[in-house]
Amino acid sequence: MVPDDLAVWRRLRDAGGVNPWSDSVRLLADGERPEALGTDYLSAEDLANPDIAANVRAIEETAALITWVADDPDELPEPTVSPTPAEYHVARYREVLAGPSA
Repeated sequence: MVPDDLAVWRRLRDAGGVNPWSDSVRLLADGERPEALGTDYLSAEDLANPDIAANVRAIEETAALITWVADDPDELPEPTVSPTPAEYHVARYREVLAGPSA
């Protein structure tokens, strides 16, 4: 089920308008899946490995239970790892999304 607010943003996008995420994420169409779920990077040898094949099946089964609504083609920035325990702190989600600070 697609949330009502997402339907509004999709209609706006389809009419050529912008949404708050136009510069960062791409809204997916009904039934469309994020590119990150693709397995085209796996070779035939990889897929023949029972452990990898089981992992692919598990991901597929889990992904089928999710209503995918957006894809981030540039991917999220990775959290910065503190070089020493003294500099460690728990980053808020918005800090992680903003990336490393100068």
